[in-house]
Amino acid sequence: MRTAYWAGDIESARSQAAALAAAHPDNPEVAGELGNLAFALRDYPAAAEAWTQAGLILIERGEPARVISFLPILQSIAPDKAAALAAQLQER
Repeated sequence: MRTAYWAGDIESARSQAAALAAAHPDNPEVAGELGNLAFALRDYPAAAEAWTQAGLILIERGEPARVISFLPILQSIAPDKAAALAAQLQER
C-alpha cells in the first residue's frame, strides 16, 4: 500500500488499503493506515471513519495512549467522532 502510494499509484494504494481493512477488521494499525491514506488524499470523512474504528479497537485493547495521540487531528476534521472516542476513553 505505501509503495503504491509513494509511486503515485493512488488508486492501487486505496484498493490495497481497503482490501487489508476488510481482511483485518480488528487490526488498529490497518485501520490507522487506511485513515492516514484517506487524510493524505483529503478524504476527511473516510479518514475520520477509519481513525474512529482504530480508536475503538485500541480502547477495547486497553491502549488509550495511542488513541489520545491522534484525537487532536480527528478533532480537527470530525469533532463529533473525536468527542465520541473521548467519551469512550472516559468510560474505561
